[in-house]
Amino acid sequence: MSGSYPSEYASRGVLLDLGTVSEQLDTSKFAEGTVDLGKIDGKQYTITAGVNSMSMVIDPVVFEAAGVPLPDDETWTWDDYVDIAAEVASKSPAGTFGTTPMSNDSFLAVWARQNNETLYTDDGKKMGISEDTLARWFELNKKLMDTGGAPSASQTVEDGSAQPELTLMGQGKQAMKISWSNQMTSYSGAPLVMMKMPGESKQPGAWLRSSMEYAISGKSAQSKEAALFINYLVNNMDAATKIKSDRGMPANTELKAGILPLLKDAQQKEAGYLDRIAELNVSAPLPFPAGSSATLEVLNRYNTDVLFGKVSPQEAAKAMISEVNQNLG
Repeated sequence: MSGSYPSEYASRGVLLDLGTVSEQLDTSKFAEGTVDLGKIDGKQYTITAGVNSMSMVIDPVVFEAAGVPLPDDETWTWDDYVDIAAEVASKSPAGTFGTTPMSNDSFLAVWARQNNETLYTDDGKKMGISEDTLARWFELNKKLMDTGGAPSASQTVEDGSAQPELTLMGQGKQAMKISWSNQMTSYSGAPLVMMKMPGESKQPGAWLRSSMEYAISGKSAQSKEAALFINYLVNNMDAATKIKSDRGMPANTELKAGILPLLKDAQQKEAGYLDRIAELNVSAPLPFPAGSSATLEVLNRYNTDVLFGKVSPQEAAKAMISEVNQNLG
């Protein structure tokens, strides 16, 4: 499972409380905080299959061809990001861009946290992000396009639905892309680099997140056996050498150390990046609440309307908050 689905299923009583099979599930070697990623309302419903985080994927080849220096991810801001994207695009051949807008609810959660807010309230009944903060996020995406750093609205929509290798980043026509850390290897065989997103050093928003999670049906007649199988997947080196980092980096620190020599260069970079995120010591937000599985679709719809000029960023923010709050209610 992933995203808001653990909360959706747990709220319906579909998932097993893993506390009832704790003797079969060993989490003693998990990195700090990664066990709690599977807790909902104080009960353990899932075990992380691996962790990832939001990141900025960089193509140094595009930067070098444009004669633009790589950003310093310890100091850059979102204004720097907009300026760099526009500069790269202006100094590159037609069809190559600095970036494309990223429309993703987990990225929006990072944006909210950087602004001392949360995407959802602690009780999960409504959005926690303010209308002004959300409007500034829509404005950022619009500004990327208006300054020429990102492609047109129609091309952005097309790029967002393309397979990774067919995106602008995958074709070597994009300098920067906000992405899940474990997706970098799917874009291209080029030597890509992973950096922290703008603003992270000033006010961290990214966190170590479960890329996928294991759960057991509450109706399982073999719950102990199912737990033993999950225990094998997350604690056994034999399983780790087969799975590697396909589902994110192992939360078990011994398994992570054991598979590092087996990973490709890009995956080694991901491991190093996740270590940097862990060093920020930022706690994970509460799991996305029941009713939030539709938020991504709502976000994409309003972001597209903003890019096409159908609504203003402020109008989109107000309408989105109202619609998502209805879903949560």
